[in-house]
Amino acid sequence: MPHEEVGAAAEHLQPGLVAEVSLNTRTRHRSLNFALRRPKSKCPHNRGNTAYHDLEDLVDTNAETMEVTRVRNLAHEGIRMTSLPGKFVSAHRRALLPTLFVGAGFLVSACGGDGTPTTSTPTPGATPAPPAPAPPAVPNGLMVSGRGMNFIQWRWNPVEGVSGYDVQFSTDAAFTGGETVALAAEQTSYLREDLEPETSYHLRMRSALGTGGDRLTSAWTLHATGMTTAPSAPLEVPHIPLDVSSRQLGRLFDDIIDKTARREAFSEVKEKAMSFSALEDMKALREEFIASTSEAELYYALVKLSNARRDRHLRVSTVDDGIKSPDVWRNGPIRVLPDYSDLQNPSFFVAASRLSSPEPGDRIVAVNGRTTPEYVEEFTPWVSHSTLHGLYWEMATYLPWVRGDVPLNLYLETLLLTLESDSGNRYEVSLNYSGGVPGIPRSGYAGFDEVMRRENFNVLVDRSQQMVLLEWLDFEYSLIQDIVELMELAQRDQLLDYDMIIDVTNSSGGSRGAYAIQRLVDRPFRTTFGNVRLSDAGIERIRRYQNRRPDHSQPDIFGLNLSRSWLIDWARTDARQAILRGDEYTPPVPFKLAHLPKDSDGFLQPAPVHFRGRVVIISGPRGGSHLDQFVAMFADNDLAVVVGMPTGGFSNTWEHEEDLYFAGTGRPVTRFMWSIGHTIRPNGEVLEGNPAWPDIYIPLTRDNFRTYYDTLLEEAIAALRN
Repeated sequence: MPHEEVGAAAEHLQPGLVAEVSLNTRTRHRSLNFALRRPKSKCPHNRGNTAYHDLEDLVDTNAETMEVTRVRNLAHEGIRMTSLPGKFVSAHRRALLPTLFVGAGFLVSACGGDGTPTTSTPTPGATPAPPAPAPPAVPNGLMVSGRGMNFIQWRWNPVEGVSGYDVQFSTDAAFTGGETVALAAEQTSYLREDLEPETSYHLRMRSALGTGGDRLTSAWTLHATGMTTAPSAPLEVPHIPLDVSSRQLGRLFDDIIDKTARREAFSEVKEKAMSFSALEDMKALREEFIASTSEAELYYALVKLSNARRDRHLRVSTVDDGIKSPDVWRNGPIRVLPDYSDLQNPSFFVAASRLSSPEPGDRIVAVNGRTTPEYVEEFTPWVSHSTLHGLYWEMATYLPWVRGDVPLNLYLETLLLTLESDSGNRYEVSLNYSGGVPGIPRSGYAGFDEVMRRENFNVLVDRSQQMVLLEWLDFEYSLIQDIVELMELAQRDQLLDYDMIIDVTNSSGGSRGAYAIQRLVDRPFRTTFGNVRLSDAGIERIRRYQNRRPDHSQPDIFGLNLSRSWLIDWARTDARQAILRGDEYTPPVPFKLAHLPKDSDGFLQPAPVHFRGRVVIISGPRGGSHLDQFVAMFADNDLAVVVGMPTGGFSNTWEHEEDLYFAGTGRPVTRFMWSIGHTIRPNGEVLEGNPAWPDIYIPLTRDNFRTYYDTLLEEAIAALRN
């Protein structure tokens, strides 16, 4: 039948009739044939009496080639698509796909008179449709690549050309109720965490191609089974009965809180920066404190109470006839460093190892079964610190240790670490506490030659760039003589006009930093100041100096008052008057009056012989409290560019130590400390918890630790050139 006659033939097509339509390609003039069959009874699929007035409502053809280009959806009128044996007729969601070729037969059917669907025979000689796409290849190489107490990791070989993978995880090998997870094509491993120890888990997988309804998948692989490792037993805490009542413990706790409220020189800037209240955090520990039943438990409670002030200077120590602390200090064979990429989400990594595994650079995922966030939360109360940078440095330093001032039940017999390599492989190691912690990796100072080694610093020189580098180590009493010899060297070798780099990243604390600075810079600078809180402890400290006599046998050195005459004079005058007035704090004076008298404006002059070049400080969170002052004097007076990270931020004027006793018994407990005065930076701010921030902040990370100190040196040299 010619195409133009199709419409006329379809005018009388009524719902419930069968329309058999096929393409005849064997004739010279291609024609579209159809036949009608009237039903004997009403079709249950027919929803009404709507007639199709035009067969072209059902079939679209190309007028030139007679190709079927579209078959309308007939389902809404009760007409369904019926598959033809051996022919390609596709249905998707009860609609026909628009890809039938010339010669392909199709059938549209409704119901016969008895309600049975009727069909017709397709036109002979139809051409077969293309075969369905082949599914992707089945993955191979599925295996367990790592496991630990609460995790298993599987790996497999990538399949080329796939769009992704499905992995199915189950606790039984039959995969009853298995959980299926879709993964990206780039992923060739799957990690499952938070598992039960000593338990078997199964995984199988398949590859996938495409998306949505066209997505094809391979067959499942055989499953790979992994078993989590057994948990280790925690160390035992020795139990020596305390033999005191909870009432006595309550009185002891209240006494410490009362003395802290009166004595402690709280740093408001620190508490604001770290969003806490030292006194309130201490008070919150009362119930835990009075629940102590053994000497070890009470000792730990006292340590935790002291650390609640977040002051790295303060500690608890044992005394004769007092309670005993577990005397256990052991260390593992690795060195750990913190990754400072994100201070709110700290992480740690292995920096050096005496063993073949773990390897430097591997990230620590869990410590003794605790994830890194859990470990940080658990151990923060046991690490004395004054800043977040200082907290993470100390936490990393002591991560491979068993410490006597941390509850032993937080440790295992061995150091159990879950680690992740650069390639993403997860694995677990158990390390013995065998001593010999390796040092922090440093590659030296390229281009600089060492010309002097002293207790407090080493001297290196780069004559081509006219730079002196001081590797600062300490602030001991010998600093005076070390500086004298440095200046003699500088005069002899004509170094006074050289620029200077001072690396303090490996320095301890002490005093007399201002004395050194007077010889290292070419202009006046303001020193640090200090005060004392006037409680019973502060007054006791002042009276101690009131009763001293100056030691006039000490040498007269520019910038130093070794006789302590200025400090004694202050105690007898200004400090005494502040006590009489009932002041809360003494007026601030130059720090401990070691370099200037009380009536000074706080400015120190350069020594007669001094360096005249520019200065850069390389700074970091490791170090003693006097380092805070040393760097602050450079930074606040614009004497140097500071590169790196801030110092630990825990400088104060003085601490007060006192032995504690159980009330009414005379029985000693421990020695406790209080910070009783502020160190005040040259810019007028309290220093504790508030160290000078670097001009060029470069955090230590897992990615840069191998070249970190080289990078700091490069930045320091660049700063001098600029």
